[in-house]
Amino acid sequence: MSAMSHGVVTVQEMHCVCSWFANWAPAQREEFLRDLVEKAAGVTADSLLANLDSLSVQDKAPSIFRCQMKLFGQWFEGWTEDDRNELLQRLENIDAVFVARFYDEVAKINQQRH
Repeated sequence: MSAMSHGVVTVQEMHCVCSWFANWAPAQREEFLRDLVEKAAGVTADSLLANLDSLSVQDKAPSIFRCQMKLFGQWFEGWTEDDRNELLQRLENIDAVFVARFYDEVAKINQQRH
């Protein structure tokens, strides 16, 4: 994939994430916040335990939200640091308080490590 087509695809992915985010319920935004913080700051022991709790055998298909979170995780891994920062800027235009909380949570984790 060329750099130009990668950029176009990444912009489309960000547009999808922002559209989903704008329509998520508060509880879904909270889960997304936790996931985003984990991705930005690295996985902590608490998050590993939370992820283990969420790993249960389900007889039903995953929710649309679960599918969105899975896609986000796959996309996020392929994004550059600049792409990730751009996503935060776009999310800030939708919900500045959410992004402020994100930065606070990442700062707390980084402070605990030092």
